[in-house]
Amino acid sequence: MDMKKLIFLFVLVQLLSCSPVEKNIDISSLNIKVVNQHSFLIDHDRMLIVQKENDIIDKIKLYSDAGSGCETYVFENDSAFTLIDCNGQWFSVDKASGQIKVLDWAWQKQIPENKKGAFFFDKSVNEYKLIDTVGIIYKYKDPVE
Repeated sequence: MDMKKLIFLFVLVQLLSCSPVEKNIDISSLNIKVVNQHSFLIDHDRMLIVQKENDIIDKIKLYSDAGSGCETYVFENDSAFTLIDCNGQWFSVDKASGQIKVLDWAWQKQIPENKKGAFFFDKSVNEYKLIDTVGIIYKYKDPVE
């Protein structure tokens, strides 16, 4: 067998043996992080981060928490997660790409089915945790400009 055929065969075997890179995200890929926290008050900004392993795929600033709580509810369908922030802003996170899409500000709009939980701020550890709970979804009637 000549050298060109051998190299071609080697490259072909390598390509066929490579497993495709898994980009699909699951609910554990969604996180809300505290950012720009006030030095002595509970006030802070919030950031939705979509992350696969240690790679940040996408991120977007959410409505700020003035200290009285600002939850974000998560719903799931076959192709995306829908998030409703405490001020009525809706977001979509595509499961295949992990990209965040800003949807409409939809105050008091009927919520989707398949609720997965809500991100609540746990003051004891100073972070947001996804918990299975029911609470007030639409809390602050403050549209995004």
